[in-house]
Amino acid sequence: MKIGADEINQIRKYALAVRTDERFHSVKGVRWHFWVISNDLDELGRETIDTGVDPECRLIARGPNFTVGVKTWGELIDENRARLQFFQEQMQHTVSESQAMAHLQERYSKFLEGVVVEAEEDDPAAGGTDHTLAQETTGVVPVLQAAGPRSVG
Repeated sequence: MKIGADEINQIRKYALAVRTDERFHSVKGVRWHFWVISNDLDELGRETIDTGVDPECRLIARGPNFTVGVKTWGELIDENRARLQFFQEQMQHTVSESQAMAHLQERYSKFLEGVVVEAEEDDPAAGGTDHTLAQETTGVVPVLQAAGPRSVG
């Protein structure tokens, strides 16, 4: 189905009904975002976007506490794919084993007392960054495993 005059009028009427409903219009700090979404636009749909209040954002109407927009599913998916990629790039974080262990020991020292044992600085086999678990006589040995540097992606 293509977005045309009927669909645009429908979303505008719906937005007006919600904005003027006494149950909603007096609520402070609430912003309404109304969207009509479909696979394609007809000529009127494209013209409505091009002459709307913000063609780049696909907005056809804007008020103090509302926006009305028109998008295709393709635009919506592309926009959110870009947003997902942005968050993935921003959240990439590499932590070394020694940084991870230092954080754990600083943050959870009272729980790790007697559990995590630092390798000797001059131990060539461990390179000074090995962390092992201390055996406890109770038979219950907590498992703490620190992986090497990783990045999310």
